[in-house]
Amino acid sequence: MANSLSRDIKEGEVVVIRAKRVKPGLSLAARLFVVAGDGFGNDARTMGTALFGRWLDGAGKDRMDGFDIDPHLTARLQNAYGPTPTWEQVQHLVTGRNIPHRGKPNPTPDS
Repeated sequence: MANSLSRDIKEGEVVVIRAKRVKPGLSLAARLFVVAGDGFGNDARTMGTALFGRWLDGAGKDRMDGFDIDPHLTARLQNAYGPTPTWEQVQHLVTGRNIPHRGKPNPTPDS
């Protein structure tokens, strides 16, 4: 089991990172992580746990651990919007108000 979801994670899937693994005080919206297609943490059958990707709010690219994922909040998010929600789809859900995007609009995994 290479991640806390106990399943394979597909490229482009958005997951919620546990609050204790990011800067204190960040909102739920700032904890949304778009998983890239590489990293042993994507595959539930590997020993490695690395996940590579970018923050949905445009804060940049990062490496996280597969066990940094909050499985309950990720399930709630994906049940509401599917596995690949956009910033625009989730910003109102997580805060009840519009949140400015910290990067360029609709960033791609290669940007």
